[in-house]
Amino acid sequence: MAAHRKSLKELLVNTKRAESGCLVWTAGFYKSGYPKCKIKSPFSPNIIYSRVNRFLLAIKLERDLLPEEKALHTCDNVACLEDSHIWLGTQGDNMRDAVKKGRLKNQWRKVTPKIILKIFKIYNQGGITQAKLGVQFNLSQARVSQILRMTA
Repeated sequence: MAAHRKSLKELLVNTKRAESGCLVWTAGFYKSGYPKCKIKSPFSPNIIYSRVNRFLLAIKLERDLLPEEKALHTCDNVACLEDSHIWLGTQGDNMRDAVKKGRLKNQWRKVTPKIILKIFKIYNQGGITQAKLGVQFNLSQARVSQILRMTA
């Protein structure tokens, strides 16, 4: 798919308003459910956005997004393009939001805010690996790593 310069008006033709207030993308999607469309950045000629919500957030901020910056949703609908539902954050912000809202499954159900604080405290004291912390809290090393990255 070739990248195009599109106006907001052209993009928003591919949306419909939901009862929830979301402005839902109706064109192409990634398997993850995120809106898919290759769009050239109006700020940098060599940047191409492949996720529509990242492009719209860049327009809102009047600058391109940095790679570590994410377009997060207050509505938790990844197909939503409603300006007031999209906010700038990091992957850490996204994980904290998911924990707060109870959206994480499996091992995340075991992870309470109290456990997260304990993991941070123990790890920051040094001398323990993520794998050993995982064993101590009955979590995988990957889950411990995700918790520790929540400060990003």
